Amino acid sequence: MVTEDLTMSLTSKREYLAKIHGRYQRAGRPHKSRILDEFCLNCGYHRKAALRLLNRPLGGSGRKRSGPKIIYDPAELLPVLKVVWLASDRAASSVVAMNCARAPGGAPAKNDSP
Repeated sequence: MVTEDLTMSLTSKREYLAKIHGRYQRAGRPHKSRILDEFCLNCGYHRKAALRLLNRPLGGSGRKRSGPKIIYDPAELLPVLKVVWLASDRAASSVVAMNCARAPGGAPAKNDSP
């Protein structure tokens, strides 16, 4: 057995995972164990971490953005906000929101009751 410390780059590990993933999904139980051992040995993953990688779907476009969906067009809104921000001497967003609410015709502040 080779005792050298072999490290793979993250890109190499992802490529290797992509190659081995389909084979692991199609394999029976005894073969899955061998594939898992090989994957752990080559990539240096712990067995449980390797199982999670091999059992999840491949692809992964990343996580979805949490929170409410954007209901405004940033191309239209950001120039206006930048003008307000620069006029307020680059104040924090909470200060800008409070000042906009106090302005005549401004949006009501969160703490104001109707």
